[in-house]
Amino acid sequence: MVSYQPPAIKLLGVEKRFGKFKDRAALAGIDLSIEDGAVVNISGPGGAGKSTLLLIAGLVLKPDLGEVMLRGQSTSKLSSHALSRFRRQEMGLVSQRPALIPEFTVLENLLLSSQISNGTVETPHLSLVKKFILDTGLSGCEALFPAALSETQRKLVSLIGALVNMPSILLVDEPAAGMDNETAEIVSQLIFEANDKFRTTCVVVSNDRRIADRADRVIELREGRMAVDFTRKMD
Repeated sequence: MVSYQPPAIKLLGVEKRFGKFKDRAALAGIDLSIEDGAVVNISGPGGAGKSTLLLIAGLVLKPDLGEVMLRGQSTSKLSSHALSRFRRQEMGLVSQRPALIPEFTVLENLLLSSQISNGTVETPHLSLVKKFILDTGLSGCEALFPAALSETQRKLVSLIGALVNMPSILLVDEPAAGMDNETAEIVSQLIFEANDKFRTTCVVVSNDRRIADRADRVIELREGRMAVDFTRKMD
């Protein structure tokens, strides 16, 4: 008998509005179930609601209407402490604007990320941090502060900070935007390696074909609605 595996993320009738009078709909009734272990690419034009969807799935924004389920559990019934613990222990969220602590060096930022998630900086995490730094071409930047980094380098550090904790769910917003082809390929590889090695559920907002061509599922948003939903057969 095959045991039932609930979706990693499930959005039910999710709506989100912005504006002084809540008159601008960013998301208009989204129903979306994301299978555990899948790589999902969310694309669409600017203003389609892609980043809003990602932040709601990542428990950063609350929907105005609808429900967010994580592995079969309703998040509306969880306390703020429980939500924070889930985000810290299970999720890796990489936004378009890297959130690095300016007073800390690159290495300190990455080790702090590990410590916040796990309560301690363990040797395996330090080894993984060093491997990611080498893989992304950031060797020599360990002692630099964020202000001394390029935008691309800050994005890479932010992605490493999410990956080093081996999250079960990885949410990434425009990971390769503004990057050259070589660096964008490295970023793509990091995301798919996390999925291959750890079965990490990856939800990536991107119009980059490197992600869409390899993703298990491609969703296109238009005006806050799902206009395209294509699923490839998963192994």
